[in-house]
Amino acid sequence: MVSSVKGLTRAALGAAAGTVVLYLSGLLPWGRLALLCVSSIGVIAVRMSCSFPWALGCYAATSAMGLLLLPVKAPAFAYALFVGYYPLIRLRTERISNRIFRLGIKLAVFNAAAVVIYRTYSALFYDLAGNSALPLYTLWIVANGAFLVYDYALGQIMLYYLRKIAGRMK
Repeated sequence: MVSSVKGLTRAALGAAAGTVVLYLSGLLPWGRLALLCVSSIGVIAVRMSCSFPWALGCYAATSAMGLLLLPVKAPAFAYALFVGYYPLIRLRTERISNRIFRLGIKLAVFNAAAVVIYRTYSALFYDLAGNSALPLYTLWIVANGAFLVYDYALGQIMLYYLRKIAGRMK
């Protein structure tokens, strides 16, 4: 694979890049969700060029820096509870040959994380359902649709990385 110096360097750069993108997602309200999704690119690059522990370290460092350093905590909170580690799970689930079972696992992971995020954020800050104009089941359907779009886009990003960038990294 790669030496420990290269792994540490790539993990540190991935964490720094992820933290910068998380910071931008807190500043730019019109691109918050897209930038939150882009913030996991560091973890993707580290996992595809190094071993799993380096990618896990990149995720942990980005989560910690986001929660400790960023003035707006919501993007860092969402990153720590789902967006940051999901690329690692996605890479594992892609080994499953049955597409329906693979999709079911992905949706189960997303919905479990969504419940944890919803309950924790509601308990810490305010009741999200009470402040929404839409019923909770409508939000759930929209969130699952957005997750499917995110999962597809993440797959395309991973393919692009493998085809265009992975060979150039030494």
